[in-house]
Amino acid sequence: MDIVVIGHISLDTIIIEGKNYIDILGGPPAYISYAFSSFNNIKVSIATSVGYDALSFVLAELSKVNVDFSPLITYLNKKTTRYVLSYRGDKRELLLKAKCGAISNVVGNFDAAIVSPIVDEVSLNLIKNVEETTQFLSLDPQGFFRSNKLGKVRRALNKELFSIFPLVDIVKISEDEASLIDKDLIKCIRMLLNRVKRLAIITCGSRGSLIGIKENNHIKVLKIPAYPISVKDPTGAGDVFIAVFTVQYLMNEDPLWASCVANAAASLSTESRGPCSIPYHELMKRAQVLLEKVSQVTL
Repeated sequence: MDIVVIGHISLDTIIIEGKNYIDILGGPPAYISYAFSSFNNIKVSIATSVGYDALSFVLAELSKVNVDFSPLITYLNKKTTRYVLSYRGDKRELLLKAKCGAISNVVGNFDAAIVSPIVDEVSLNLIKNVEETTQFLSLDPQGFFRSNKLGKVRRALNKELFSIFPLVDIVKISEDEASLIDKDLIKCIRMLLNRVKRLAIITCGSRGSLIGIKENNHIKVLKIPAYPISVKDPTGAGDVFIAVFTVQYLMNEDPLWASCVANAAASLSTESRGPCSIPYHELMKRAQVLLEKVSQVTL
């Protein structure tokens, strides 16, 4: 299966309970490429842009996994996107230190595209073009819920997002992002289902995730618990979730099982710092445990 991940590579400073980890390779293309490095029959391409300051570092880090560039755009007058992510307990604050240029095009034909902007690097026109040339489109619109100016990142909803929903098969947002649409998560998931082609997901951190399914003109919402672990670094868990969900769903079109596998993958990703491979056998073992604990939400 050929997939393309569209979004910025970043270089992050991660602060966890006051301890600093500097120049950690980040961004959805990095987390997803590493996560799939231990999977058979999954070919990952990335469409991204980097600045003059980090090209050799990014190339060296990504050479450790089997990834193609579709394309890698290098800006000679801009720095690579950089965030400072500060965690205390379940709370996270973001500081945007540098912002690279836009991703202007995507090269190639793919079974699935995962669009995951972290700042304003992906345009509506680019998403329209990808939708026309790709069989399946998943969206994690995290950058559409953030201010995009340098400095402290504010939560803000970019209304252009509502024009994008009809183009996508699956949308995944976080609980915090959902609250900017509707503080009632069930109402939010209903709204999303009425706009996207297939499925809507809201991730809820240590409380797992909700998945909304269209079924015979009715809506069903399932709650999948999180796998209990000691979290080392939560960065990138959402990126891994949407990627693994997309691939698993395309394999068998079973949204329940795909959700369990995705939750299990997210748990494994948080046990390491920075991007990491996901061990397949442990992934399946955890997913099976979660499958037995799924519940349906009363609407």
